[in-house]
Amino acid sequence: MKFSLKYLILALLVFLGAVVALTVKLIPAYPDAIQANAVIANANAHMLSGRHSDAVAAYDDVITRFGERTEPALKVQVARAHFNKGTALGQLKRHTEAVAAYDDVIARFGESNGPALQEVVATALFNKGTALGQLERPMEAVAAYDDVIVRFGESTEPALQVQVAKAHFNKGIMLGQLKQHTEAVAAYDDVIRRFGESTEPALQEVVARAHFNKGTALGQLQRPTEAVAASDDVTARFGKSTELTLQVQVAKALVNKGTALGQLKQHTEAVAAYDDVITRFGESTEPSLQEVVARALFNKGTALGQLQRPTEAVAAYDDAIARFGKSTEPALQEVMARTHFNKGTALEQDNQPEKAIAAFDDMLARFGKRTALDLQVQEATALVNKGVALGQDNQPEKAIAVFDDVIRRFGESTEPTLQVWVARALVNKGAALRQLQRAPEAVAAYDDVIARFGKSTEPALQVEVAGVLANKGLALGQLQRPTEAVAACDNVIARFGESTEPALQVWVARALVIKGAELGQLKLHTEAIAVFDDVISRYGKRTEPALQELVARARSAKAELSRK
Repeated sequence: MKFSLKYLILALLVFLGAVVALTVKLIPAYPDAIQANAVIANANAHMLSGRHSDAVAAYDDVITRFGERTEPALKVQVARAHFNKGTALGQLKRHTEAVAAYDDVIARFGESNGPALQEVVATALFNKGTALGQLERPMEAVAAYDDVIVRFGESTEPALQVQVAKAHFNKGIMLGQLKQHTEAVAAYDDVIRRFGESTEPALQEVVARAHFNKGTALGQLQRPTEAVAASDDVTARFGKSTELTLQVQVAKALVNKGTALGQLKQHTEAVAAYDDVITRFGESTEPSLQEVVARALFNKGTALGQLQRPTEAVAAYDDAIARFGKSTEPALQEVMARTHFNKGTALEQDNQPEKAIAAFDDMLARFGKRTALDLQVQEATALVNKGVALGQDNQPEKAIAVFDDVIRRFGESTEPTLQVWVARALVNKGAALRQLQRAPEAVAAYDDVIARFGKSTEPALQVEVAGVLANKGLALGQLQRPTEAVAACDNVIARFGESTEPALQVWVARALVIKGAELGQLKLHTEAIAVFDDVISRYGKRTEPALQELVARARSAKAELSRK
């Protein structure tokens, strides 16, 4: 199961970003300190009420009134005002200004030895890293986290240790964003090595998250065996905890274990990992755990599909829908949309096209009016698959209507992920038209793909364009227009003949086979044999089934022409 890396990073940064104002602490009772305390308390009240602009103004009032004072208690209040101003600006999405506020804390109080000021400085440095992450400046964020570690890494103060642990952790996230997954693993290992034996709940949670993220990074490095071990570490250390935050990490680690086992093609063991999540947490009413249980059921269905057990896969999807199908939680709705879609796909695999169509219709009825891009992609995907299922059920006219619906809804989108499904709708529309012996209309559908997406550099769209050009060659052959068919195939070969992408290579091989057949129709046997030899030369030693099949067809066609 793939997750959107961008949303994962943002969620984790928000969790660790200390996005609440530093609270007011007891201070000596003299008038100015009491007055500063009162203003900060008022500003914090604005924060809690969501009036972040008013909070910024109140914190500025503290800084203006007391910013130059040297009394220790007032210096702490001014430092907190700068810090909380940065927090309020972050809530307003004014992250550049937030960074400046945190820099003010560091510049004014960074050399202080007082524990109270050191805590504010450490938290300001950490939040500076978080804000830089929000600004998509990951290298600078790493530098901010390193500053926390260098300044306070040897401290024995619990509050500072928490900031150091979180700095190591968020450093790992930023390194992952920079695709430096090996270095990210090292950052997570630093958390585990330094704080793994701590009994402090705040540190235990960071350690559990470090184990989990380490497993994710190892998966990115294609080291699934180590990823399984990292997930097992979470379960071994925290599996009996009754703390919700730790239970969530255990549940997520078990899901990650299943994903890693899937990478190892150990799908039966993956199903067992997902079942472990369901057994442990399936009755929970906590939304954070329910989301993980829903993902475990979804992934279980996917793994059962890999094991060619579609009936059981459908049962897993139905279990998820029965448990969470009526939830209004956005995270659960996203999983449910994908679950409905995968249920339809599993029913197709089980040769139940009518039930598959019903599953896709159910998804569209429930989620078809959502505007979030991910849900729109799922909607487009479900519609295309519904059309394919209708074609398999010998209902090509209805299939064409569904494909036209995709084109009408999403045809003007500039989002590459939606454009791919528009292209697939047009390709499948062409196939359905060929099924109805309406080859000229099929050619028009293929030409529409080329006109819309022929110049795209998106790999997924290039595959669709290659496929449509080859299919256009087939359709022109059906229309007894072999010269134009050869030209369409030559277009595929010229555009994608040097590609190393396996999916494009399959279409190049297919285009060569079609070209050879059409040259045979033109009685150009020598040229046709040369084309079949080209297929054999290019792909004869390949092991992919699709290429092996096309090479076999080329050999057979060549042998037949050689006898003439």
